[in-house]
Amino acid sequence: MSSTTLSQDAEVSRNLINDTLSAHRESIDAITRHGGRPRRFPSTGVDRLQIQRQATLIRFLSITESFCTARLLTEIASLIPDTVSDHAAVQAMWDDSHDHATGSWRGIKEAYYSWLAVPRKTWTQLFDLTNARNAVAHGHGHLTWKQQRGNRIELEDKLGKHKITVDGTRLVLTEETITHVAQFCRAFILELDTILKDKKAALAVAAATT
Repeated sequence: MSSTTLSQDAEVSRNLINDTLSAHRESIDAITRHGGRPRRFPSTGVDRLQIQRQATLIRFLSITESFCTARLLTEIASLIPDTVSDHAAVQAMWDDSHDHATGSWRGIKEAYYSWLAVPRKTWTQLFDLTNARNAVAHGHGHLTWKQQRGNRIELEDKLGKHKITVDGTRLVLTEETITHVAQFCRAFILELDTILKDKKAALAVAAATT
């Protein structure tokens, strides 16, 4: 049976997502309420709602990535016996794993697979969502040059699963998008946390019966 008790890392991360969502909604409300007021300066044409949603999406993914990294390093450390933790070869393995865990999403995925046997398919939908993060971070809210040259139909399908549409090259985020992404990230953290706890429990049972 799967464990339903969250690790501290998972609980803190999910609470951060909740807090971020609450702050986001307050900001959206303020932007909406103040949008009709006379401006002291000419409008720049900047879509403040989109900017706010982009910032919130980036933070959701940053919280999720931070959780994944922390849990990975904690689990790897628990696999290394204290008697050999200072050995040069073990330290080199640790350093390599740390670099993978903090280098890229693909590095994190592969480190989870090689060290902890977490199935690669666990990450599929999260990777779909990182396409939006890349467009915001590297394309200022538009598809990057690389994304524009790729398979647009496939990309838009991946984004569509997370309630994100594309207008020309511009991502369109709505409040439905933000609510969905918050729910998705919370669910992903719970899923990964449960996988890790169930694996640890199974190992403990196996050790006790040998």
